[in-house]
Amino acid sequence: MKKITVLMLLIFVMTSTVSSQWYREKTFYQIFPRSFYDTDNDGIGDIRGIISKLDYIKSLGVGGIWLNPTFPSPSYHGYDITDYYNVNPQLGTIEDMKKLIEEAKKRDIRILLDLVINHTSSEIEWFKKSEQRDPFYENWYVWTTKIPQVEGKYGWSKPWSKGNSPWEVWSYSRIRKEYYYSAFWSGMPDLNLRNPNVVNEIYKIARYWLEMGIGGFRLDAVRYLIETGPAEGQADTEETILFLKNFNQFCKKVNPESFNIGEVWTANEIVYKYKDALDGCFDFELREVLATSVSYGPKVGRFYEHIQRMEKITGNINNWKFFYPFSSNHDVTRVHNLIFRRPDNFERLKLFYTLLFTLPGNPFIYYGDEIGMINSPYLRGDMAYRDPMVWENEPKVGFTKGIPWTQVNQDPIINLSHQRKDKNSVFNHILKLSAIRNENKIFINGNVRLLSNTTTSRVISLARFDSTNTAIVIVYPYPTETNTVIYLDEDIFKSISNREMIELLTGKETIISSNEIELKFTSYTNIILHTR
Repeated sequence: MKKITVLMLLIFVMTSTVSSQWYREKTFYQIFPRSFYDTDNDGIGDIRGIISKLDYIKSLGVGGIWLNPTFPSPSYHGYDITDYYNVNPQLGTIEDMKKLIEEAKKRDIRILLDLVINHTSSEIEWFKKSEQRDPFYENWYVWTTKIPQVEGKYGWSKPWSKGNSPWEVWSYSRIRKEYYYSAFWSGMPDLNLRNPNVVNEIYKIARYWLEMGIGGFRLDAVRYLIETGPAEGQADTEETILFLKNFNQFCKKVNPESFNIGEVWTANEIVYKYKDALDGCFDFELREVLATSVSYGPKVGRFYEHIQRMEKITGNINNWKFFYPFSSNHDVTRVHNLIFRRPDNFERLKLFYTLLFTLPGNPFIYYGDEIGMINSPYLRGDMAYRDPMVWENEPKVGFTKGIPWTQVNQDPIINLSHQRKDKNSVFNHILKLSAIRNENKIFINGNVRLLSNTTTSRVISLARFDSTNTAIVIVYPYPTETNTVIYLDEDIFKSISNREMIELLTGKETIISSNEIELKFTSYTNIILHTR
């Protein structure tokens, strides 16, 4: 009886560990809510619009949705929050959010909220009371009686740049007659996360939403949470990492399956410092590497260099999964623009996605990237890649029946309706890749091995493998013919020798009986072979 009890306990522990790491096996979809789909015809996308498109999102094979800020805010982007316990009325209500969580759960999709804890809006009551020296809120922000001056080339400045311009980050309050720290701009004062009352409030906010049923948080600008001084002291401090570790542990106590992913926009060597503090961080480097590897005048060598570097940084595949790659997001130009050059840009884009879906790290797909949306030619700056989703080839792109909140970009090819009908479209290619990744766990958990070939400056070749199966991925990003020979390492060849293999994109079967695979490419090619 005791043996049975112990066995059952072990099974329970193993099952709990696997289920609590759901985010290690899911693809995610990012939505800029006001630009996704409008249901009340006011020209602004809303939460009900997202609910109405859940079946579409599920068809992409995703298991999580990251929503850009949905909290009340004076700005269109929402990163200056005025109320952390409510929903922006332009987007919907708390009841709408609860309904979204409920309906998403029915489809095995979890919702991630975009939580900003580095700063707030200057219009939030917390800051107004701090300006007025309310005893409870007086030290909720970082105040000083005079701008700190630093001698030398580097001092106070925007923390993502180098210089000595303290007026960029120290803003003056005419009410309090003191300066407050504001890394991004004066309308976004930084919270004082050394204040226990502020920390308790952040925990309270997290508990509120986790208990409502959200799956976790995308944490904005986490490099800059706690400053220890100017220049290097403005980012990636030990206090910041410790704060995040404590925050993540708190979230796990509220919901053991919660997922916290951080925006740490810097070199991956620095990003990796956050491994024990968060469940994951975005891989800002990989999309640039992949785009340059398949774009016009591809730099294939950069791909090999990046994979070798990531092996050194992470040491093993489990650590590598801490990095979450993405196609684009609300802060960067759309991936299609990175490789845009007619007439073959769509073929190059498909090669990009083949690599994104077969490499380690579960990908995030930015809304519209699945149909090849490009930056709007009618908008400037960040607005150019935050425009409405193109559902149809019609004047309002199927986004709204009202007047769109911003300019739409109608296109006869880059719209969901057309992409669905074209069997060779980017959209249908992504559907295949997503299914391949979900059905073949080797692309999630398998080790990575670069495979040498006779044209490494022109052909990408690698293996994903575990103790049971092996997959070989080959990408050729050129429009002209070439011949190449892929060389299989001894253990890779042994794992596939005389075994039936299937090419997952086409369904064709083959048997490899030599450790040298001779191939001829006519133009852009992607091959994904997998042992049966």
